[in-house]
Amino acid sequence: MTYDLSIVNTVTMHQPHFLPWFPYMARLAVSEYYVVLDDVQFRRRFYHNGTVLVKSKDRPFRLTTPVTLGTEGTIADAVIKSDLHELIRIKKTIFYNYKKSPHFEEIWPKLASLLDLSWGDGSLKKLNVSLLTGLLEMMQLKAPKIIYSSEVTRSPGRDERIYKVCEELAITNVLCGWGMSTQIHSEEMLKKNHIKMYPLKKSFIDLTLPNYILYDGLSIVDTLMQFGSEATRKAVESIRGFYIKEIQK
Repeated sequence: MTYDLSIVNTVTMHQPHFLPWFPYMARLAVSEYYVVLDDVQFRRRFYHNGTVLVKSKDRPFRLTTPVTLGTEGTIADAVIKSDLHELIRIKKTIFYNYKKSPHFEEIWPKLASLLDLSWGDGSLKKLNVSLLTGLLEMMQLKAPKIIYSSEVTRSPGRDERIYKVCEELAITNVLCGWGMSTQIHSEEMLKKNHIKMYPLKKSFIDLTLPNYILYDGLSIVDTLMQFGSEATRKAVESIRGFYIKEIQK
């Protein structure tokens, strides 16, 4: 069974990250559209090719995969080290740090298979999108309709990009996190174009996943290993309820 939690007339616009955090995944699950910002500049030591996992004794650490860039330096140009040795290293790191987790037996076989299937031609963009949709499938969640920003607009300005994308998709509600989204965009300008941003509240996440330390950038892999796919999906359903209430205000 696949659960469709998408909210009509909503979009999430985000750079494609490598095994990203639970709130990121939740926004994808409840959005009608996911616009992959593949035409933005690749950032080193960020989350495009890396994520955060937890070692024993609750010590967070970064897991990254090497990347080389094309002439434009965008995410779309980024190429990972796609050989078998790198895939094995990634899988071993996850395996040995989570083999004693409560839901390891449920999650690990599916995750290992997803990594095997996604580790394709070297494109970082394709790898990340494949992992994102696969992780949603692991939670029995329908993936949003996926659009690449490079195919919709080349607008250099952040606000203009949002406006152009929303105009193209006939969407007025933009779902975002609690990070920089509301600080780097002009909400007033977007409102003039009948577009509204809805930031997620971190305090709500704390209620949705009680007693869970959500370190900055902590991967959905950790959430699934600790709570399992069903409980994680139910947490996504709670976030869906949050957004619906915000939109209906």
